[in-house]
Amino acid sequence: MAVSKKKKVFLSIFLPSLMVTIFVFTFGIYWLAELLLQGHYTKEGIENYSTAASSISLDCFLTVREERNYGDSYFVNKRPLVNSFYRYEYNYNKQFKCETVILSLTYTEELYKDAYKDVSSQEGFSPRLSFDYSNYSFCLNDTERIARASSGQDWYYTSYDVDNNFVYLKWINLVGWCEEKNTLVFIGFYYNRNNRGYTFNGWDEMFSNYFNSYNW
Repeated sequence: MAVSKKKKVFLSIFLPSLMVTIFVFTFGIYWLAELLLQGHYTKEGIENYSTAASSISLDCFLTVREERNYGDSYFVNKRPLVNSFYRYEYNYNKQFKCETVILSLTYTEELYKDAYKDVSSQEGFSPRLSFDYSNYSFCLNDTERIARASSGQDWYYTSYDVDNNFVYLKWINLVGWCEEKNTLVFIGFYYNRNNRGYTFNGWDEMFSNYFNSYNW
């Protein structure tokens, strides 16, 4: 059936207008989301610890396990603490986004051994990457990558290269321990500047720049 001239005129006006409206609406939502995400703030103190604090799941896998529930099920609530430290920092603008989180848990000697055994027995406690900083030994917390792979996902946030010529860090979790202090330390780090990761020049420099609020 032939399309009438009036219908052709209507379609020639309506369809382009609809496309423009959809484009403007989509761009407007994207722009608003970008605007709302921009900012800089910190959360400090164990009372403000949350596995949902990070916008890209740094906290969710921080304790070498996937934690999404609240309250007593948190690893931090499993054993009495002698001391603790928690700091999450968010910094985001159009060209730059950085999130850092550090969680430190200090126990009595007996409870520290139990907590360390718990953490080191997890699949994500990985010797693929290890180093020392101050009085602490560190290794890779590979939980995020393993958890996504085990659930059938073909993508993950974890992204780093500290071995080759073009070294960088984009998303990484680390776990550290110090027997002298009976302390476990959990680190989360995300960095993206114009879609490029942090230029890695050694753990000492990185910790000095981004985790200097903690008394090592």
